[in-house]
Amino acid sequence: GVVASFKNVSFAYSGGKEILEDVNFSVRDGSKVTIMGQNGAGKSSIIKLLAGNLHPDGGVVNIKIRQMRNGNNSDSEFCVLLGSTVAWASSGLKGGCVARALQLGETPGETVAWPSSGLKGGCVAWPSSGLKGECVARALQPGETVAVAKQTMPLECRDMTVEQYFASQFRDGDSPGVRLPSLIAGVLRDVDLVAPSHRVIKSFSGGQQARLLLAAALITDPTVLLLDEPTNNLDRDGIESLRWLIMSTEKTCLVISHDEDFLNSFTDSVLYLDIFSKAVEAYNGDYLFVKKEIEKRMQRENAANMRLKKAAQAKKDQAGVFAHKGGGMRKQAKKMREAADGMMDQLVDVRKEDEALRRFSLPFTPARAKGPLMTIDKVSIRSPHTGDMVAVKLPSGRAVPLHKGDRLHVVGPNGIGKTTFLELVAKGEAEGVAVAEGAKIGYYRQDFHNFDFSATVWACLQNAAKGVRVVNEQEIRKTAALFMLRGPMFFQQVGTLSEGQKALLSLCCLMLEQPSVLILDEPTNHVNFRHLPSVADAVKRFEGPVILVSHNEHWMAEIAIDHNDTLDMGQARAQFTKAAC
Repeated sequence: GVVASFKNVSFAYSGGKEILEDVNFSVRDGSKVTIMGQNGAGKSSIIKLLAGNLHPDGGVVNIKIRQMRNGNNSDSEFCVLLGSTVAWASSGLKGGCVARALQLGETPGETVAWPSSGLKGGCVAWPSSGLKGECVARALQPGETVAVAKQTMPLECRDMTVEQYFASQFRDGDSPGVRLPSLIAGVLRDVDLVAPSHRVIKSFSGGQQARLLLAAALITDPTVLLLDEPTNNLDRDGIESLRWLIMSTEKTCLVISHDEDFLNSFTDSVLYLDIFSKAVEAYNGDYLFVKKEIEKRMQRENAANMRLKKAAQAKKDQAGVFAHKGGGMRKQAKKMREAADGMMDQLVDVRKEDEALRRFSLPFTPARAKGPLMTIDKVSIRSPHTGDMVAVKLPSGRAVPLHKGDRLHVVGPNGIGKTTFLELVAKGEAEGVAVAEGAKIGYYRQDFHNFDFSATVWACLQNAAKGVRVVNEQEIRKTAALFMLRGPMFFQQVGTLSEGQKALLSLCCLMLEQPSVLILDEPTNHVNFRHLPSVADAVKRFEGPVILVSHNEHWMAEIAIDHNDTLDMGQARAQFTKAAC
C-alpha cells in the first residue's frame, strides 16, 4: 500500500520564492526512492516536509503510521495532515495532526484518548479533517513514524556523549529507559561502528559522525527512513555497509545523493523535482534508467519547441508580408499573428539542468623564505588505546618536504584522525609540521565549522579578502558571482545556506584568500557533481602544494594524484602500535 503521499502540496520559505507548487505523488510501502532534481529545486524540503520539520502552505502531506494494537505492531490508516487546520481549538494541538476514524461509542467533539497511543490526556474529534466520517485527532510526535539521517551533526549535539545523543532522539515520555544501552548497541552494529557510551560526539571523525547520524535515525525504528546525502564523509567500507542496509531493510527509504553508483544499486523508483515548473514527476525503474528517460524527454521537448518556434516565425514573417498589401490581406495577417501567438503558447517549459561552475583559478601567494613551503616530519593520529591525538613518525621514517606543485593525499580508515590532523596543520598546531615564514594556509573544512554560522555570507567574503591586497566591493561581488553567490544571498546567515551553498562559499573564500598551501578535507562531499570538474581543474592548476583527504576516486584521478603522493595514517598507526608493544 501507499505509505506516504503529497496531495496538491505547495511550499515556500518565509519571504522567499515558491519551492513547490501543487505537487502530487505517492510512495509505496517498502520502496527505495531516489529524490532527483537541480540544486535549489526542493529535494531537502521534501525530506523536511515528510519529517514534519516543515509545514506546507497548501495541500496535505499524508503518512501511514505504525501503531501498537493489543501489544502487536500493525498498520493503521492514520494520516499526517501537516499544515492543515484540523486541530480543535480547545485541544492544545498546534499545526498538523494525525487523525483516525471515530470509534464506536465515541461522540464527535468529545475529548477522547486512544489507549495505545501513549498520549497524555485525550484528543478531540474533528469533522473537517479530510477523512471520511468523523475522526479523532492528535499531534504528530517527532520520530514516531519517520526519521531523518541528517547531512551533518547538529552543533547542539557535538558536546553530548554517545548515550546522551541517542537518548535525545526520543520524545518526552517515550524514553526506552533501561533498554537504551541495548538499542544503542543494536544500531551501532547496523552501521558497523564501535562507539563507547561515554565518548563525546565531537571527538569522532567525520566518517564516524556520518555513521552516528544514520544510527540515530534507526534507533526509533521508523517505518520511513529519510536519507539526505548519507554517503558524505563515509569511506568505501562505510558506503558498502550503508548500501547493504538499504537493500536489505523492509523500511521505506527516500534518498538524496550525488553518488550515482550507490543510488543505482537499490533504487526502484524516482521522484524528479524540476526547479522551473516546481512540480514533481514520479518514475519507476532504477536510477540510471530513469536518468536516461528524463534526458530523452528533455530532448523530445526541445525538439518540439524548436518545431513550434520555427512554424510560429514562419507565420509571423508571412503576416508581415500580408500586412503591407492592404484590404482583406490585413485581416489575414492578423489571423496569422494570432496563430503564431497560439503556437508560442504551446511551448513546453523545458527543464534545464543546474548551472555548472565556470572555470576558475585559485591564486597563489609565495612565502617570503626560500625552500619548501611546508615540511611534515610527524603525523598526528588518534591513539587506539586512549582516543587522544598523538604525533608519530611517518611510515617512511623520512620527513616530507612540500614545494610548489606538490600533492599529498592523506589516507586512512574512518576514526584515525584525518580531519583532526588537517585541522591542527591549518591552525599551525600540528607537532612535527613546519610552515615556511610568510606562507599562508587555505583550509577547506568538510563540516564548514570554520565559518561563524551566525555571520552573513557578505561578512565571510569580506573577512576572506582581508590582508591579501586592496579588494573593493565590486571585486568581491565579481568573485562571488563565479560561485553563484549573488543578490539577497549576501545577507543570509551562513547557517541558513544549504550544504552545497556552503561548499561554494568555502571555495570562493579560498579564491579571495590567495593561499600558499591548500588543505582540502573531503572537498567533493557537498559539491554538485556538475561543479566537480571545475574544482578539480582549479586544484590541479594551483601553483602551491596541496594536502587533501578524499574518498572520491574519480575526482582524485582528475587531479592526477598517484600512489607516490600518499601519506598513509593507517600504516603510521600500525607502526606506532607495534612499537608500543
